[in-house]
Amino acid sequence: AHQTGSVKHLAISANGKVLATAGSDKTVRVWEAETGTEVCTLVGHRGEVNVVAVSKDGAMVASGGDDNMVKMWTIEGRGDQTMTGHSDVVKGLAFLPPIQPLTN
Repeated sequence: AHQTGSVKHLAISANGKVLATAGSDKTVRVWEAETGTEVCTLVGHRGEVNVVAVSKDGAMVASGGDDNMVKMWTIEGRGDQTMTGHSDVVKGLAFLPPIQPLTN
């Protein structure tokens, strides 16, 4: 569970190995889905985290929150990127599969 506050959203990787939770405590927590062991706590949002998504392979986590930011994290919690410029809170996001070019 999150240190304080509540879990606002959760997502699981397509391979079923990684679970991520978004918390009102401004953190994202990453878990091994099979064992329930916490892998890491991702800190960097300045407001409540509303939504998380996990990449298909479980290597990346994306989060969005009340601070109008989307953050991309590696599963190890390193190398996060921040996307700013949203005019309001972020309440939805997703990883999309790679797009294949159309061929004749």
